[in-house]
Amino acid sequence: MRVPGLLSVNLWITTLWITTLWITILWATGALLLWPPSATAQEDVATILHRSAEANNRDWAASPEFDNFERDRNKDGDKTYAVTMLYGSPYQRLIAVNGHSLSTAKQKEEQEKYEKAAAEREHESADKKAQRIARYQAERKRDHTLIEQMTEAFDFHAQGQATSQRLQSVRAQGDASARI
Repeated sequence: MRVPGLLSVNLWITTLWITTLWITILWATGALLLWPPSATAQEDVATILHRSAEANNRDWAASPEFDNFERDRNKDGDKTYAVTMLYGSPYQRLIAVNGHSLSTAKQKEEQEKYEKAAAEREHESADKKAQRIARYQAERKRDHTLIEQMTEAFDFHAQGQATSQRLQSVRAQGDASARI
């Protein structure tokens, strides 16, 4: 039986070098996958991770074509940014702090920063533009490679599953020691 809707995957990884960002990205791309109809729990985890990696590859290829919002969280709270492509690389404009919109004065200040950055990028030399875009592309490639390698670096095992509002989810734990 196929479960309608989306599948969310919570990956609990015990190694220290994987950051919360990568877990969130893998979880988010896995959220687009349907639970396979018949397989063992371990095969299901492998299928989920494989489909998640495929979805991530599609998202990675398309992401420069889309603007988005990004929330960065730390121990002091969070900041939300509107991320837009600006002359070949992203620009982050602060739009909220700790879930609260900026004051009118702060919004104006952020808009002025954006306009200044746009003017600078519009008039930058070809060499400077090429360097900026190369840095952005190198960072994207590094991030993409890390996510691709993460699915190969760990043996993931199902830790449980649940259904909520037509969505089926599975919790998986990755073990790096089995691959070393």
